[in-house]
Amino acid sequence: GIAHPWDEYSQAREEWDEWWRGKSIAKGQTPSLMFLWYLICLERNRLGDMLNAQSGTNHLKINFRGTIEESLDIYCAQIQYQEIEADSVDILSNIDTISNNYFPSFAKWIYKILSSGIPGISVDKYKQLALFIAAAVEMDLPMDDLSDEQWNWIGEFIRRPRKTGREILSDSDDYPEPKGRWTTARGQKQQCEKTIEIVRNIMDL
Repeated sequence: GIAHPWDEYSQAREEWDEWWRGKSIAKGQTPSLMFLWYLICLERNRLGDMLNAQSGTNHLKINFRGTIEESLDIYCAQIQYQEIEADSVDILSNIDTISNNYFPSFAKWIYKILSSGIPGISVDKYKQLALFIAAAVEMDLPMDDLSDEQWNWIGEFIRRPRKTGREILSDSDDYPEPKGRWTTARGQKQQCEKTIEIVRNIMDL
């Protein structure tokens, strides 16, 4: 059978389980959704190319009308399609890459952040935390070499992204709220891009 992805990361799993334990938001698929947000941010360009292609989702029988919900559904459906259809081209990362590369990095950052990096972070900020971890992994941040000032800024960004975005970028170039849209100048893809930009600026402090 397939091993549980957390089995190799027992310390991280303890922090993860404790973080979600007893929270009403943890009911249903919310913890899995957090990992999905992490993947979506990492693969925003590949997913964006697929969504923008004229017939990019025809094989999935899912129409894309620009919403975030549709983009999440299409991402999951494409991953499944690639696994089932042996002759298909991997438009997105395959399960091996997700399991062996993306997940281990996610687990290590979860352990670092929840155990010592940002104490007391609310589970309500799960999406913002997922986007930050994606930025950290994409930029290959040295988690053990971050300064206290950088950790403080990271914590502020996760807790208050719009306020921190204005402070780090500029008043006229703050952190977008997608309002259910993947596309548009302030859509979800752009929010992911701004996350990368803000984290890059924090690293320059």
